Amino acid sequence: RETVKTARDIGTDPYYLAALISFESQWVPDIQNPRSSATGLIQFVDPTAEALGTTTEAIREMSVAQQMVLIRRYFSPSFSGRRNYPTLQSLAMQVFFPSARSWPRSREFPDWVKEDNPNIVTVADYMRKVEQRLPRNMRPGEEAESVSQPIDVTFS
Repeated sequence: RETVKTARDIGTDPYYLAALISFESQWVPDIQNPRSSATGLIQFVDPTAEALGTTTEAIREMSVAQQMVLIRRYFSPSFSGRRNYPTLQSLAMQVFFPSARSWPRSREFPDWVKEDNPNIVTVADYMRKVEQRLPRNMRPGEEAESVSQPIDVTFS
């Protein structure tokens, strides 16, 4: 319920937010990237945490619900400069590399980003990892599963 409310508050699809969190942290609120200070559900780094009035150490102590409050603040227009995130890329890149929110999928990240993130060279590389966390019928290039037999919806 909290994920749906947060997604609606920040102007995105709840499935997009859930897929992003699933990829970034597997929903483990105290997870930390061993290569950086990135911590929590959407992997807040030290400067971002400080700009939000907290620390990565404090974030590691927060529950999922407490981090959702922080996520709302992070994606708010007053912090991010955006009112909504209509595409998965606009949402995901706000977390991973905000300049890339509207880049073409083929564009490469700077070398320092590639060095810190093995196997992520282009926007498409990152997006494929997040898209794999979406329900199949929402993934690019995948069709919705068809129902082989009609479902009886009559009421007695």
